[in-house]
Amino acid sequence: EGEVAPATPTIVLVNEGNTHHIGQSRIWVDLSRRLATEGFRVLRFDLSGNGDSGTRPGQPAHVARAPEATDDVNQAVGAISADDPADVVLIGFCSGAYQIAEQAMDLRPRGVCVINPSFSFVPPEAVGTHRRPARQATKPWFVHLMRTPLKLAARRVGPEERDRWLNALDIGTWPVAFAIRWPSVPSPVWRLVNRFLLDNTGVATLEHIIEGGVDTLLVCGPGDLLPVSLGAEHRVHRLGASEHFRLVVLDDLDHSSWKMSQRNHMIEVLSGYLLDRYRPAPTARPSDLTDHRS
Repeated sequence: EGEVAPATPTIVLVNEGNTHHIGQSRIWVDLSRRLATEGFRVLRFDLSGNGDSGTRPGQPAHVARAPEATDDVNQAVGAISADDPADVVLIGFCSGAYQIAEQAMDLRPRGVCVINPSFSFVPPEAVGTHRRPARQATKPWFVHLMRTPLKLAARRVGPEERDRWLNALDIGTWPVAFAIRWPSVPSPVWRLVNRFLLDNTGVATLEHIIEGGVDTLLVCGPGDLLPVSLGAEHRVHRLGASEHFRLVVLDDLDHSSWKMSQRNHMIEVLSGYLLDRYRPAPTARPSDLTDHRS
């Protein structure tokens, strides 16, 4: 933090997967210092079981999308913005983007910046133990209907490929796989799939967040936009009319974003958006920054 500009929210950076508080290719380090020079207060921290943070009782280490992450983020936000825990902007990448989307449905922060979100996954907890309200999945009745014929059709491909097919059926990634392989399938077909065969689609989660008045920035490459927009192009376009939503598609951005050029591009987009949205006056020089660590 430098000299914090008045009326600006605290920026909270939420890790993805097993990455600790430096972020992917040190993106959180450079982004937080960049924002601090512009008058923002920024927190980057390790979720429990990662980096410098120990595990909670009974929790295994290094679990992406651990249910405990919800409590981790709530405690971090409550500590850094005790007077008003909602006066924060959450920024997350990949599974961290999913995590902040889930948090935003209850916390209703001032804003979220969702980068390359992944809404479809196998939950690490036992099925039915925890509810993941933003997780996309295939409707149970369709999974039950298709599981046996899919197993029969997959006899020739081997057990690993069969399990991959069944996994795609369960978590709802199969429409994207089909769309990539058969791009001629018309959009109305995917609209019907979204409506009748899937639960908690990514676009439905974004709609829920934005309807709650949360400023939402979605940053992704074309490959990560497809799971959100497939069969929902009209809904994404409608979101664009909301004052609370902005979509930035970076044509050169792949999901892992390891390249330095991609990381720097994301920093420019994120810092530009936050400055434009919350308009703090620059108040500090890089040499004035204090990096607190505990």
